[in-house]
Amino acid sequence: MEILKSIFEQLTTRELAIIIWSTASTLPFLIFSKKIRGAFWDTLKRLFSGKILFILIMNAILFVVLIVGIKNLQLWNDTLWKDATFWFLASFIMLFNTNRALSDSNYYKKEFLKLLKWEAILIFFISLYPFSLIKELFFVPAFTFLVVLQTVASSKKELKQAETFLGFLTAFVVLFLIGYSIKEAFYQLEITFSTSNLYSFVFPLSLTIIYIPFLYIFSLYMAYESFFCKLSSYLKSDYNLKNKLRIILTCGTKISNVKNFQHMAFQEYYVRSEADLIKTINSFKNANE
Repeated sequence: MEILKSIFEQLTTRELAIIIWSTASTLPFLIFSKKIRGAFWDTLKRLFSGKILFILIMNAILFVVLIVGIKNLQLWNDTLWKDATFWFLASFIMLFNTNRALSDSNYYKKEFLKLLKWEAILIFFISLYPFSLIKELFFVPAFTFLVVLQTVASSKKELKQAETFLGFLTAFVVLFLIGYSIKEAFYQLEITFSTSNLYSFVFPLSLTIIYIPFLYIFSLYMAYESFFCKLSSYLKSDYNLKNKLRIILTCGTKISNVKNFQHMAFQEYYVRSEADLIKTINSFKNANE
C-alpha cells in the first residue's frame, strides 16, 4: 500500500488527466458491451497461457532483478516508484514490438539511437511543467484528437491541405508547451535542476538501455521458433534436436543469419531431408566465409 500511495502522490496533473480519460473512455465499453468485454477476456486468456505467459514472467523477473540491482548499488530512492511502474508497463509494449526486428536488421540500432535524440529530452522537459488538473482534463483529449485527425489526414491524399493545416496547428501547440515550460523552468529553478528530476530522466533511459539486449534475445528466439515451426513440417522424421543444434551453431546469434538461412533452405535448396539440410548448412557456411 505504501508503494501505491507513493506512486499516486508522484503523479503529475497531466498523468492524472490521461489516467482519468483512459478509464472514462474504456470502462463503459467493458461494462456495457458484451462483445468488447468478451474480446477483452479472450485477449487476457491468450496473454496468460503457454509461451506468452512464460515470456511475460521472464519480463517481470528481469524487471525485479533490475530494481534489486539498483537498490543494491544504493542508487534507488522512493521517488522512482512511479517511473519504475510506467517503465514496466511500457516494457510490454517494447516486448510485443520486437517482431519488427525480424524484418529490419537495424531495428535495435535505431531504437537505441532514438533514446539519445533531442526529442527525448524535449518530451521530458515539457512533462515537468503540466497545467492544473482542470486545464489538463481539457488539454489532453483536445491534443489527442488533434494528433488523431492529423494521422487520419496524412493517410489520404485528398486531405493533403487538411494535413498541412493540422501539422501547423500541432507545431503551434508544441511550441506553446515549450515556451510555457521554459517560463516555468526559470520561475522554478530549484525544481528544474533538482536531483529527483535528474533521476527521473536517467532512470528509465538506463533501464531501457539495459533492457535492449533482452529484447534482442527475445527477437532471436522468435526468429528461430518461426523457422523451426516451418521446418518441422518439411523434415518430419528428420526434425530432431541434433538438426536444430546444427542450425543454431551455423546461424549463431545474428537474426539476419537466421532469416538468410531460412530463405536459402526454403527458396534455394528446398530442404526436405537431413541430407538437404546438411547441404544447405555447408553452402551457407561457404557463402559467409
